[in-house]
Order: sequence, then C-alpha cells, then structure tokens
Amino acid sequence: MIWFRRNVSPYVYAAFGNKALRFGYSIQIRMALTIDRFNGRVSSFDRGQEYDYRTVEFVLSLTKEEMHEMTKFLDFRLAAVDEYFQLFASSDNGFFVAGPDFPPPESGGGGYGMTLLDNGYSSMKLDHFGNYECRLRVLLYGLPTPPPVPPQPNSNWPRKSFEIGSVAGLRDPKIAPKQEIAATRGVSLGGQPTVIRRLTDEATTTLSISDTTQSMARIVSYLQQVRGGTFMLRGCDNFWPFGGARDVNPGEWPVRLLDNTITLVHNTWDTWTMSLKLWNAEAAND
Repeated sequence: MIWFRRNVSPYVYAAFGNKALRFGYSIQIRMALTIDRFNGRVSSFDRGQEYDYRTVEFVLSLTKEEMHEMTKFLDFRLAAVDEYFQLFASSDNGFFVAGPDFPPPESGGGGYGMTLLDNGYSSMKLDHFGNYECRLRVLLYGLPTPPPVPPQPNSNWPRKSFEIGSVAGLRDPKIAPKQEIAATRGVSLGGQPTVIRRLTDEATTTLSISDTTQSMARIVSYLQQVRGGTFMLRGCDNFWPFGGARDVNPGEWPVRLLDNTITLVHNTWDTWTMSLKLWNAEAAND
C-alpha cells in the first residue's frame, strides 16, 4: 500500500495499492556547492552537506475513483507554503522516495514529509481502462541523517572492476567524452583558415551508470562526502573516459564533479541509473 496523510487538521488520508506507483520516478540530490569553470580549471565553494536538499518527481497511475480521492486530498490549500504532507509505503513496494541510501517510508518508522514544488498537479487519461496519471513534483521535508552506508558486498572484486573513489564492484558505465580545444577557428577573406588560441584546453565526460540499489546507495554516500574534491575513476587499462589513453597508471583518472546535482532514476525493483558530468582533474597538474 501507498498512502498520504495531510500534516495539518483535518488529517486527510489517501491510500492506493502498490501498482499505483509507476517506476521511472526521479530523485534529484542538490548539493550546496557552487562550481565555477574558468581557463580550463574547475573550482568550487561548499556551504556544507547540512544545506543539501532533495526533490522527487513521481507518477501515480490511478483509476477514476482513486483519482477522485487524490483530487480531494490535493486541494488548493495544499499549495500553501506552510502546509506539507507525509508519504508512507509498505515495505514490499520498493518505493525509495528519498533515494537508494534511505529506507522506504514504512508506516512503523514514520513517513517522509514533503511539500509541493508546483502549485498543483498534472493529470491525463492514460488508456481505455480509465486509468489516470497523477504527476507530482515535491521537495522532501525534514530528512533525517542518512543511515550508515551498506558495506561492500564482497571485498574481493576483480582488480580491474569499475570503481568510483572507494566504491568498487560497479558495472561498467556508458561514456560520452568531450574534448574542447581552446581555440577560435574561422576563415579569412582569402579563404584561408585562421586559428586563434585561447587559454587552456579542457576535457570533460558524462558517465551513465546503471546498477543495483545497494551500489547506488554507496555511490551517493561517497559523492556527498567527497563533494567538490578530486576523486579517482578506475577501470581496465583501456578505460578511456576522456577519449584517449593515459600514459601513467592506465585506467585510473582523477576527476571532479561539474554539476552540483546528482540525478537518479529508479527504473525497476533493483535497477537505478545515474548520470555524472565530470572534469579531468589531471589538467590541474599541467
């Protein structure tokens, strides 16, 4: 079961079956980091993990009767700034509303508080069975300190398994490298090419990671600790996240985050995806 409770009087409830939740919901972890890029370098200012926050966008697939119940629950008063509601879920539905590093919001342990980020909700008829889509975007409210990170399931991973910092045993990611040469190119009046060099070249990459709930929990916990600092990517010798080989310590790359937001998508019961945009921190030593 999934059920919502208004946190102000009257304490209105709305309850639905597990099938109401559609996988594919997304969680954004916004770290209190300001990241600046200049002259091929990256620097960051960190206000501290206590100022991080999380938002969630999820979709409920509801019958006509359930949609009517949800409409009564989400009346216009819920859009007020000082109102929030709680979400509870049974342990068998796999709804990690706060992220893979937090347990599901079971009724025995207390639900997660949230408030609407949009002044309302969107709905549309889905199919000829009469199901409706209720899409909500919410800000998680008053999250506790994350629980301890689950341990590595096996410390004897192959030497060249994919690693992010101290998190080993990960599946190989998809890679989208980008090399940006610091030059302005053009064509002169006589049809001759012109090149004006600018400052410093830059190499970035985007990793698309797909892994289990436990692995994603370890990645999230690690990234929220390292934050704007430098950490290592490790893979096999021909692991080239920036599109070229490395002469020293092949398969190992120092990197930094280029985005202060970690976006996770819960695809199925035990499969999540994460996209990370990274900068080649080796350039800082050039």
